[in-house]
Amino acid sequence: MTLHVLLEMFNRATGIPLTLCNEDLSIELDYNDFRPNLAHIYLSNGITDAHTAFTTLTPQNLLLGMIRHEKKILLFGPVTSFECTPRQIIDISEASNLTQAEVDNLTKWLRSLPFYTNQRFRYALELLYSLLHDGEVKKISSVPYINFQSTSSVSEYPPSSQPLTPFSNNPFYRCILSCIKYGQCDRLEASLKNFSVTTDRFPDFGADSSHNLQSLMIIFTTLACHSAQEGNVPSKDSAALAEKYYRLANEIESNSDFSILFKQMLMEFARETAQHRIPDTDSVLATQICQDIHAHLHEKISVKEISERLGHSSEHLCRHFISQTGLTITQYIQREKITESKKLLETTDLSISEISACLGFSSSSYFHKVFAQQTGLPPSVYRKRLQI
Repeated sequence: MTLHVLLEMFNRATGIPLTLCNEDLSIELDYNDFRPNLAHIYLSNGITDAHTAFTTLTPQNLLLGMIRHEKKILLFGPVTSFECTPRQIIDISEASNLTQAEVDNLTKWLRSLPFYTNQRFRYALELLYSLLHDGEVKKISSVPYINFQSTSSVSEYPPSSQPLTPFSNNPFYRCILSCIKYGQCDRLEASLKNFSVTTDRFPDFGADSSHNLQSLMIIFTTLACHSAQEGNVPSKDSAALAEKYYRLANEIESNSDFSILFKQMLMEFARETAQHRIPDTDSVLATQICQDIHAHLHEKISVKEISERLGHSSEHLCRHFISQTGLTITQYIQREKITESKKLLETTDLSISEISACLGFSSSSYFHKVFAQQTGLPPSVYRKRLQI
């Protein structure tokens, strides 16, 4: 049986769109009823020579996959686990630069495709991999979303400006993701105290619930990883943590399994972010300075007051802190206050003047100035963008 015949049979049997590419990722055969080829758009810039097979989930909840066979590369998808919402269609069209005519055709095409959970999609690819490689059994792993707009590798995560899922706009999820971003472990633990997968925060998945819960776990892990990176956790650390929970997601069989792993994953990401709020230094004194600043973040803080509380001269503290962290104490105070102000802008209805006063700024105008210097946006514009 030739490769082309096998691929055509696989496409007919599974309904999964697939694309046969050459090594340079130029398209040889395209088993898709929609143009442009979305799998090629999303995957082509992220594949490296190190990849033999993987599946991935895009920010718009599209399942995609790849298998390398001899000197050919097979691209699979997109398929979805749920019917695409209008918001998802808009996100896909914007990410792919589609015309209005193409958007109309995209909507019809996506809704004509069969639904696949992450696990079933992976099983389908594993079957084809075995057929292509003389019966070899290979467990294909799920990897983090590929940033198709750059030439980065598969291990990178989506840019922070890109919404990951409709869950991002839900107040409950906004709250827990904010806790991760700012390393607020106590607040997160309190928010999750009465959490249950059977509440109205989740849809009813019916008989295939275990597979859909596995897909949800992957989505939430990506969201948490994304928030941790925004909270200054290095990409390699957040990626390693995400990989751990991508693997564990495949073991979910019940609502109870999901609830336990969901809480565990969120708390671990929050603790990771909390550790990175303090500069990486072996200096006990520099750490004490940071801790003192955090303890008085909602007050007007001066170097003189810190020095009095810690029992050192202001000059010694300033010299020691910059030598250990590369920042002046004033720079660190401003950075942490602006980080706190962003949290308040995201999670409260406090006015900008109230936030300024709450954080001990001498005036609203000075708060505006510092905020704009550090974020590139006035606080009012920053808050408006959160509501888009």
